Amino acid sequence: MEHPPATDAELGTEGATGTVAPASSDCVVCNHPITGQVYSIGDRSYCHEHYVRALQRRGTWPSVWILFAALVAIALLMQLVGPALTPLLTGGSLVVAGLIMAILPALIWLFVFRRLDRLEPEPFQYLLGVMILGALISGAIGDPLRRGVYGMHLWSESQWMWAIPIYALTQGLLLALTVYITVRFSAFLIQDFDERADGVIYGTAAGLGAAVYYNLRYLMDAGALRLDVGTARIIIAALVFASIGGLIGYGLGQVRFEPHSIWYLPGIVLLAALLTGIYEWLSSETFSRSLGYTAWVSVLIAAVLGAVLFAAINVLVRSAIRQTLSEGTESDLAVAR
Repeated sequence: MEHPPATDAELGTEGATGTVAPASSDCVVCNHPITGQVYSIGDRSYCHEHYVRALQRRGTWPSVWILFAALVAIALLMQLVGPALTPLLTGGSLVVAGLIMAILPALIWLFVFRRLDRLEPEPFQYLLGVMILGALISGAIGDPLRRGVYGMHLWSESQWMWAIPIYALTQGLLLALTVYITVRFSAFLIQDFDERADGVIYGTAAGLGAAVYYNLRYLMDAGALRLDVGTARIIIAALVFASIGGLIGYGLGQVRFEPHSIWYLPGIVLLAALLTGIYEWLSSETFSRSLGYTAWVSVLIAAVLGAVLFAAINVLVRSAIRQTLSEGTESDLAVAR
């Protein structure tokens, strides 16, 4: 059965077109030879199965926002039931609960961000590898500098005009450079990094790796697992770090496929560092105390920042996909001429 071309409305992305061509090619998703009809979006060829999946991804964002709301709701719920559950965790159950809290939210967000690249989803094992590398670099380089050189685990400041710049120039730059180094010297060098959106997706994976490490570090520093405070911090930190990583990945995707000023990427890194500084200030105990410390207020404030950054990643991914598709269309027109 032959399927009709997809419209822009069906694809949910401006500039996307769907055509059916009787040519022989490999599917960009599964890399298997396509027998019979070749379905295309822009200059990308698909087998029937993955062509249909690409069209169905237009419903991803509503489900993503539902998941975001569910995770924030869990964090808020833990404010109520966490104090009662925390004393039940001792010994091995405490260790298992801590590992699950640090790793599971990151894996959930990794799956979510992977689905955003509907044109050619990256192999999950590649994303998981980048995530692990991000965690290793954070532990081997970032955290020793944060603690041993800057002493940030002992530092606190209640005035935002001091706290934000200092957090940005220390922990913010460390996170931004960790993501940059992780992606630039791993995924950036492989053949599968073939569109701008890939930079965003691999950047989020590196950010999630850093989040896993720092969340584990946070649990170890706390000395005891508090489900009310720990759950909220870990869930939202994973989202914020992923979004900041996606911003840096977007910059890498741009410089990979088009010329930019020498200051473009450093500017992206500094912006990411500043956003990290704002988040660290918002999540600090000093800021909570200035509000009279109402835990759920802190959760909602951090969640709002996470939602804003998450929405920004939505815009960046859509923009990157539109650019890729427009280049494919221009290439097709040039061949036709």
